Amino acid sequence: MNKKILFLIILFLGIAIFLVADIIFPGGLKNMFHRAPAPIILSISPTGLPQNSIGVTLRVYGRNFTEKSVIYWNGTTMPTDTKNVAYGFLTTDIPPSNFTNYGAYPITVGNGAKSTSNAIDFTVGRTLKITPEGATI
Repeated sequence: MNKKILFLIILFLGIAIFLVADIIFPGGLKNMFHRAPAPIILSISPTGLPQNSIGVTLRVYGRNFTEKSVIYWNGTTMPTDTKNVAYGFLTTDIPPSNFTNYGAYPITVGNGAKSTSNAIDFTVGRTLKITPEGATI
């Protein structure tokens, strides 16, 4: 086979691969192999609530969040709202069932299978029962 024809075939195939890659992988081949930087949590709000509290909207502030970021409560995926990712925070609604047991629950953010943030604990505090002196329970 003529070297010029072989060169043109290889060139054509190379261009076709890049065009297909741009369609299949947003951002082309560069993003196919590039991992986004790991998310970093700077703070959460609120940082805790008493045991048996009602549900709350949790804000997670940080860096390197994306539209695909997900908030984890103690390792459990939470439905995550990413509409404020450009402002550096994500939100999720924590249901009351998460406040039945006291303790520290790690909050993390994931940007993919291998990209997870540092953890910041959300504290569920014990509820104290206060009774008047001399009362029987």
